[in-house]
Amino acid sequence: MATNPADVFSISSKAYDRQAWFDAGLLYALYVGVNVAGNMAYRFLSGHPWLAVAQSVGILLFLLVVVLMRRGYGHPDFAVGGLGDALHRFRWLWVFALLIALVAPRFQGLFQNHSFLWYLWLFAGVVLAPITEEFAFRGAIQTSLNRTSIGNKTFIGFRLGTLISAISFSCAHFALLAGNVAMPRVLFEVLSALPLALFAGYVYQRTTNIWYGVLVHALGNLGGA
Repeated sequence: MATNPADVFSISSKAYDRQAWFDAGLLYALYVGVNVAGNMAYRFLSGHPWLAVAQSVGILLFLLVVVLMRRGYGHPDFAVGGLGDALHRFRWLWVFALLIALVAPRFQGLFQNHSFLWYLWLFAGVVLAPITEEFAFRGAIQTSLNRTSIGNKTFIGFRLGTLISAISFSCAHFALLAGNVAMPRVLFEVLSALPLALFAGYVYQRTTNIWYGVLVHALGNLGGA
């Protein structure tokens, strides 16, 4: 009996859909799990600042390596774009945004003398974290979700995968509770992360250049330094 081509397409489409959900879910579970474990460990590293910063950098590098390795195997193979292109297209906007981002830390003592350890924390928060989190959430997770059966559906201009990825990123900040961070602070982190994630996700959805999100994320973290 001849095989119906439509049935074959339906089966392959469902398998592709399941794989995309699996790729997104696996990475999200890994991200949350590692961060929960890391925040729990911070409670015991408060008297060992060098170990604490080493752990933070190690977690971020580990997650970035996992994302890049899975990207190499096509799980998923997401677009990155060029950093130079992102800087060049809106160079005056970036200068203006940088000046704004420096206002808050200026009054928080960012430009005073600090230890080398303090600058390592700053590097982790302003450089390494934005790259890792944008590659993970906008690059891998958002791309995977937008390749599922819901990916072509939109809501006020956002593809549903973009929205789910942004909300997931925001909710991932609840992992701070594992480090005994006060709930008001955790809620602030969760709610402030959502607009950034929505903006970065929408820009990546439109441009497929992840560096716009990295730059905005970095400026946002710098403003909270």
